[in-house]
Amino acid sequence: MASDLKLDISGLAAWFREFTGEKSSVIFRRSGEAGPSTADLLQVQNELEALRSHFGRTRSRYFEPFEVRPSGSGGELRLREWFESRRCLLTALKDLLREGVDPSEIRMSISHTRGACVAAALASPEREGSEGRGSLGVDLEDERRIVSARAAARFHFQDERSLGLSDLEVWVIKEACFKSDSGRDGGVVSDYRLLSFSRDGLGEACSKKDAKSRFRFGIRRTGGHLVGFALSQ
Repeated sequence: MASDLKLDISGLAAWFREFTGEKSSVIFRRSGEAGPSTADLLQVQNELEALRSHFGRTRSRYFEPFEVRPSGSGGELRLREWFESRRCLLTALKDLLREGVDPSEIRMSISHTRGACVAAALASPEREGSEGRGSLGVDLEDERRIVSARAAARFHFQDERSLGLSDLEVWVIKEACFKSDSGRDGGVVSDYRLLSFSRDGLGEACSKKDAKSRFRFGIRRTGGHLVGFALSQ
């Protein structure tokens, strides 16, 4: 991927707004090693609960409190990732609500990996002549992550290799498409095919199950991570 696709963290928000063409917010944050204090955790959970009723059932999973699982299942890491990603989400949502965006028009997505998280939200008003509202998906990966050839063979298809993307870049893009596909019934990342990619980091993809399901995507590097965004069309 072209080196000029690298953005500093502050530049990511401006790029994302240009990419979506709508009022939007994206928050990228590195995670600390220490978990949240009890007071910080309660504050985030209370703020999520206060917003839950405004966003409806279909998006309620983002507002659920942290689920405690049996010991030995990576609880501290899961808690830290949950806390940081929801904190990012709250910031992104507040940005749009301050701009007067109706909560019913807001589309959102979050992603986290070890050491960082990202949340994105945009206003997606229903327009005359359009079929509903598009959905948003975001994925985040450490750019040092290695994808084995065996794993890549499952989702990086031969006819996509002429696009010049690495296996990890393809994974990030397709994971974002998967998240933005509101019509999927189950499904996996390999259900998506990349149709085009340009040097400015933008492209189009489609669902292999339904060729009419199209996605517009963008990918950037920031803070030592790859961030992929997808909008269903």
